[in-house]
Amino acid sequence: MNAAGHVDLISPDLIEGWLYLPAAAKPAVIEVFLGPLRIGSCRADRPRQDLAAAGYGDGCCAFSFVVPLHQAVKNPDSLRLRLSGTPLHLLHDAQTRLSGLETPAQHFREVRSVADTSQTIRQRTVPHAKSVSGSAEVA
Repeated sequence: MNAAGHVDLISPDLIEGWLYLPAAAKPAVIEVFLGPLRIGSCRADRPRQDLAAAGYGDGCCAFSFVVPLHQAVKNPDSLRLRLSGTPLHLLHDAQTRLSGLETPAQHFREVRSVADTSQTIRQRTVPHAKSVSGSAEVA
C-alpha cells in the first residue's frame, strides 16, 4: 500500500498530522491507541494548502484528534496511530513537535519499530512542503 504522512504535534490533549493514501476513494481513518487501549479514531480529511502544494492530492488529508480528558497523553512512546483495517502505523519522529509531555524529544529515533507484528514505517523529510516536516512510507 502506498501511503505518506507525518505526526506533526503530540500534546496531552491533542494529536495532529496528516496521512495521504493516493489510491483511496475516501479519507483514511486513523485509530488512536495509548498502550493497548484504543481511545478513539479520526478521519484524515481536513484541508491544508501546504499538502496540496506538495502534491498530496487536494490537500484534504490532515487530521486533528482531541484526546479524551481521562486519557491524556503523557509519554509519546505509549501512543500509536494505526491506519484502520491495516497493520500500518504512523509513528512520531524527531521532527514531531511535542508540547507538555514527560518524555523529551531526544528520546526519539528516526525509525521506530512497533512492538507487535505490524509493519514499520520509515520517516523522511519533505523539503518542498513548507510546514510539513516529514513523510512516512511503508518499509
